[in-house]
Amino acid sequence: NCNTRRMEAVVSTQSTGVIYFPSRPQFAPTASAVAARLSISEGLRVLIRRGNFWLIVFAYALTSGTFNGYGLTFDVIMQNCHISQQTAGLLGFIGLLVSVPTNILVGSLAAVFSRWLDTRSIQQIRNAGVRM
Repeated sequence: NCNTRRMEAVVSTQSTGVIYFPSRPQFAPTASAVAARLSISEGLRVLIRRGNFWLIVFAYALTSGTFNGYGLTFDVIMQNCHISQQTAGLLGFIGLLVSVPTNILVGSLAAVFSRWLDTRSIQQIRNAGVRM
């Protein structure tokens, strides 16, 4: 029977995995697997003392706060333009749908630009070394 053969294959694969695989891999799968770990409270203390963390928090809070404040009052703003609350909600929803592919595009361009910038910086360092 076809179902019996499938079940035999599943059981044999799983039992082989349990029997064959060691409790620990011979080598760490990633570099972070062998890194020292901090406790949560110690990690939070270290994080709070870093200036770069607060810069990212401020940038995120500024943009998300502005966006959320604008989104919450969008229907009130649109009333001045004689647009109903239902139409304003539809406009906001369409705006969110359009923002998803736009964000993906901008993120992709930022990644390409950062790689281009890194490559250019390396070339400038090499050229500076040749001049010396």
